[in-house]
Amino acid sequence: MKGILLIVVVSLVGLMLEARTVTTRRNLEVRKEVNEAIEVRYSDTLFSAGDSVVVVGYDKMLYSTRETFFVVNSSSRHLKEISLTITYYDMQDRMLHSRRAEMVCDIPGGETRQLSLPSWDTQRLFYFYASPAPRRAATPYKVTYAIEYAIAVKE
Repeated sequence: MKGILLIVVVSLVGLMLEARTVTTRRNLEVRKEVNEAIEVRYSDTLFSAGDSVVVVGYDKMLYSTRETFFVVNSSSRHLKEISLTITYYDMQDRMLHSRRAEMVCDIPGGETRQLSLPSWDTQRLFYFYASPAPRRAATPYKVTYAIEYAIAVKE
């Protein structure tokens, strides 16, 4: 009898200790003034990058899962977002792949920052031709960039 009573007591204590934790928040509302402030802040920030924003120093080794490069902001504006079209070519200038990448960044005027994005080469068969040659057989490639747009704010 004592054994059954002990099992019942332990079960009840276990159930009481297993209190349900509620992690969802209720009655949340979107603040309209915050959304309007963001829209106003970015309403006049799209500008022609021209020679003011350039991409240099690309690198992607064979086993790397990320591509890295530098964005140089020669303008007087604070760069907040950039959109690039990146095209990949083999060494005979045949196109392998092309993609558009939109990246949030924080690059003050007159400064350079390194950005990275996930590699297009998910099977790790290609390496950037200027990177060290890998020990195993792999295909070298080149890249070109086209800056689609840049979003910046005046400093």
